[in-house]
Amino acid sequence: MSVAERPTSHPHRLRLFAFVLLFSVAAIVAHQYYRQVELINLKSRATMHNQILAGQAEAPYRYRVLLPLTAEALRLALKPALGNDDAKAFLASFAVLNFLIVFAGFWLLYRYCSLWFPEIYALCAVLFSALSMLIGFNYHFYQPWSLLEPALFTGGLLALYHRRWLTLGVLIAVATLNRETSLLSALAYPAVWLFLPADRSAQAPPAAQRFLRSLLYIMIWAIVYGGLRIVYGNAPHVHSLTFIWGHNLEQWARSFVYLGLFFGLGWVFAVAGIRRAPWFVKRTWWLIAPFAVLFLVFGNWYETRLLTTLYPLLLPALLAYFAPLKEERPA
Repeated sequence: MSVAERPTSHPHRLRLFAFVLLFSVAAIVAHQYYRQVELINLKSRATMHNQILAGQAEAPYRYRVLLPLTAEALRLALKPALGNDDAKAFLASFAVLNFLIVFAGFWLLYRYCSLWFPEIYALCAVLFSALSMLIGFNYHFYQPWSLLEPALFTGGLLALYHRRWLTLGVLIAVATLNRETSLLSALAYPAVWLFLPADRSAQAPPAAQRFLRSLLYIMIWAIVYGGLRIVYGNAPHVHSLTFIWGHNLEQWARSFVYLGLFFGLGWVFAVAGIRRAPWFVKRTWWLIAPFAVLFLVFGNWYETRLLTTLYPLLLPALLAYFAPLKEERPA
């Protein structure tokens, strides 16, 4: 490409640079996931995958059908090109999906953080998230929904910010097919819009409309959540709450280390930065409360892959401490 043919707009060059960089980093992250999780756990992964497809897996895995069904369709499509080898087609289907999912998550995070902060800062924040994601590639063998969850949640917040109400509703439904913690996306609208200060109420839809829309999004989540259980039947939970809590208390030291490594000093500066964060970011931080309840009660505390859902909440707060703020558009 000659000098004359090169993009002349600095924002355009920076966005192209971000695309190239995040595309490449997503490939590295997806490859690491393939090597550290998928390849070495092929048999157990295939067993879990087939149990979900047959509706025989334990809860909550039985109801997380989005990626197993998608990967199965892709596996069947790829199988003839791979010599009808089931194992190769199975691995290839997830390798392709993982790359696309991770890249989509990075790009959406970059666009989301760029709403308020210079794009170079947004890019740095997403690269930090790519590094922290690697900490979560332990202690599981089949959790593909965890890779997709940040992208769906970030996409939902972008739709909410841009007031694309139908898109938000569709994303809530799709995310619930992926994992039940899509409840956070359903709660995002009331967290931001339901109870407004006086200086925001004048430019907002009427209170009754905001209440009905809040109820609608929660109902979308509840209908899909309940529908999955009707279609696939009730299943015993893979672990009891007693076991989960006992296990977490036994592993408290490991949890402390992994939680610290996941966001490092970013934990401190995100908390400090939320005070100077944009209004929309401050409101979405209320979603950390229901997430914390779900994580502390039902999660293994050292499994930091669960925390990747918080990227669109943590990264803007971290940036708010260090980065200059663009002129804020009223949300």
